[in-house]
Amino acid sequence: RRKSLHRDVIEATRASFPQVLAVEVPYSSEIERVALRRAPLNAYAPRTEQGRVYEALWTEIRSRGLCTDTDTIR
Repeated sequence: RRKSLHRDVIEATRASFPQVLAVEVPYSSEIERVALRRAPLNAYAPRTEQGRVYEALWTEIRSRGLCTDTDTIR
């Protein structure tokens, strides 16, 4: 039930706010370890599923013109 509620909320949010990014970052203990490692995920695990999700996220951010490789997020 909780997962279907979660999906319903995501769908409703996307319908109401089409500017929301399409890439979803799932819960992952590997992503939580970023804080412990004090390094970006792609610096130490770029080929993992989580690393590919983050790369897709940054690709979408760049494609929308929200930042470039030398900018911070606007």
